[in-house]
Amino acid sequence: MNPTEINPLDLPFVPLEQRSQLPETPCIYFAIDGEDAVQYIGRASNLRHRWQQHHRFDQLNQSSGSRIAYLSVSDSSLLPEVEKALIGHFSPPLNGASIESKGFTTVYKTVEIEVPELGKRIRAARKADGRAVTQIAAAAGMSVQNWYRIEDERQSLSVETLRLIEKVLNTDFGVEFSAN
Repeated sequence: MNPTEINPLDLPFVPLEQRSQLPETPCIYFAIDGEDAVQYIGRASNLRHRWQQHHRFDQLNQSSGSRIAYLSVSDSSLLPEVEKALIGHFSPPLNGASIESKGFTTVYKTVEIEVPELGKRIRAARKADGRAVTQIAAAAGMSVQNWYRIEDERQSLSVETLRLIEKVLNTDFGVEFSAN
């Protein structure tokens, strides 16, 4: 692998606020700010899990338009070597930078629910909308590929992403969470 042949801006990506949509595969990832600058490079055996509580999230979230681009690596034993080469080539400013203490610890609770045929309902609402899928996906801040994964029910989605889809399609899919 030659680092000069990799352009992080050409890789698949997920907006930072939709990080729950990242794939659950071994990857090298590039944290890119809203000005298309690579701020951080890392490796993960499960990219979605890695970004559930990433130590650089708060720093990256300060920049509007931040996203996580990723390069899938089929042989996870190569991740450390590939990561080192890419960090050496791109020299991202947050790799090796210290992290300031926030003075508190965040405790969170994750609630997951299954919504039968939600993908089919999203597809039907998209088709009824009349706009091209490229326009709708862009309005929701995601790639067409991610949109189709949601419609095909091959990808989980956060409640934030669901609410954004509802807003873009001007509909309510009736998904509610109990207040436990």
